[in-house]
Amino acid sequence: MKNKLIEKILKNKGSILFWATGFLAFLWVVVRSGTNPKRLAYPCQKAAYPLAASWLIALVGISTSTIILKKVLKFSVPVIIIFISSWFLISASQSKKTVIADSYPVWVSESPVSSVFVYDNVPATSGSLNAANASVPDKNLSDPGIDSLIKIMNVRNTPFFKTAQATNGIVGKNDVVIIKANFQWRNRMSTNTDRIKGVVWKILNHPEGFDGEILVCDNGSGQVQNESYFCGFSEHANNSDDTQQSVLDVTNTFKAKGYPVDYFEWDELNNSIVAEYNDGNLNDGYVYNSATKVNYPKFKTPKGNYVSLKNGIWDNQAKAFNNNRLTIINMPVLKAHGLAGATIAVKNWIGVMNNTKSDSWFGGHVDATFHPNYCFNSYALPARVMDEVWPKLNIVDATWTAPANNYSFEQTSFNTKTVLASTDPVAVSWYAAKYILTPVASNPSSTNPDLDNGGFGTILTHWYNYFATKTSRKVTKDPAKISVYGKESLGLSSVADNKADMALTAYPNPSANGLFTVETEANSTISDFSITDINGKTIGQFKADGTKTQIDLSGYPASNYFLVYKQNNQHKSLKLVKGN
Repeated sequence: MKNKLIEKILKNKGSILFWATGFLAFLWVVVRSGTNPKRLAYPCQKAAYPLAASWLIALVGISTSTIILKKVLKFSVPVIIIFISSWFLISASQSKKTVIADSYPVWVSESPVSSVFVYDNVPATSGSLNAANASVPDKNLSDPGIDSLIKIMNVRNTPFFKTAQATNGIVGKNDVVIIKANFQWRNRMSTNTDRIKGVVWKILNHPEGFDGEILVCDNGSGQVQNESYFCGFSEHANNSDDTQQSVLDVTNTFKAKGYPVDYFEWDELNNSIVAEYNDGNLNDGYVYNSATKVNYPKFKTPKGNYVSLKNGIWDNQAKAFNNNRLTIINMPVLKAHGLAGATIAVKNWIGVMNNTKSDSWFGGHVDATFHPNYCFNSYALPARVMDEVWPKLNIVDATWTAPANNYSFEQTSFNTKTVLASTDPVAVSWYAAKYILTPVASNPSSTNPDLDNGGFGTILTHWYNYFATKTSRKVTKDPAKISVYGKESLGLSSVADNKADMALTAYPNPSANGLFTVETEANSTISDFSITDINGKTIGQFKADGTKTQIDLSGYPASNYFLVYKQNNQHKSLKLVKGN
């Protein structure tokens, strides 16, 4: 027999809606947050929690006022209520605000195999390209995060530009540059478009002039773009300060200004399986090796270059490849991944492959066979493909870091404000997972690169083992063999965030032969500077020659010297190291 209160509620449609939605909200909170109370901080959980709590309180009131329930559940109801209420209180107390680090560790190893470059606390960009036309001012094209990261690389003997003086540089003046980004998932789950525009603008301002071509590329695995969580090259690929600035806005702005910049969506090639150019095939498509399962795209660019991602630029007149003119830059966004544990540099190479052929090439559906049997086990397919399609540089976008499943684009992403680079995809993956992703991850044991528990640590080891045992690539995930450089390379504190203080840098530094390039910002007020020895004696004075000035200390002994200059009415100095 029901009491009058329950009968009244059942007769009221609004009450029925309350009980139904309240129960669903309660189930949602329990299922989503029961194993991980941190999820209570997610927006969807915050929205559901008040309704779920109200439903629980109402249930307690009705249960305690029902005579029948009192007799039948005399002891069990209080126990259940206490248990559920305690769970809510404990979960709420455990849902703590994630603290983002102000800086990340740097160190120098005695015998490094690889270097990782880190620029944290990336400031906001100067403007948006959302208008996507030629009227966008040039000042909006640069990005302080990328500019600063490249300065750190230059100072630490990893020059970004290949020039007559820096023959070991990465980008040549007539290269075809492929920026392999991550645009399968929407919004904060895609590569930050501010960072992409910064790389593009830096390349276009090559010190010897740039007459090559730049393409932003990805393969969204043939996914339908209008589904709720996929994007591809669309307006939803808009991870940036201006959340309306998409990757299409970026490429279209540069095109409108007359620059050789475009995008190429490799999804369009998925159904075309072709032979290589040196086999007489000039068609666009995917080249596939049935023995190794390695596959990669080849295509004709908008500027007319024939690109094989494995072999380089095809000269159809000479019938030969030029691999020196092809520069691939890997630009993943940092995020947790439901299967791999983390998406970083090596994992991003799955987007080089043709995954829509998984049924015929790999014996079943992508999640059933392709991922577990080929990508995330000892077969190490991403590493196999990366060995043949090698990126000259890996830039990890950790401006926003997603803590949970890769496809939950509506989840809270943490503004970690960092960008990293390395020529070693394993080292930069280890560092980003260890110090940036894992501290904010919903499931830290899955993202921690040092754990061998089937998560990212195990998978990264599979990829590393393939490189280490089957190739000659210099990679490592051993911190004792990695040197990490940050803002201290520019004479700044790790938490400094003033671009004005970075108006002058010198590279390479140290310099083995005593030849340095001093670079100043385009709008710098620095007009002259001097060089002193360790005793403070002036040994040379120089006038700034545009934004780059050459300094020759080859006639001086190996030692430390100081470049002294005046900025904002303050005298400052930068140490120069001349080696033997």
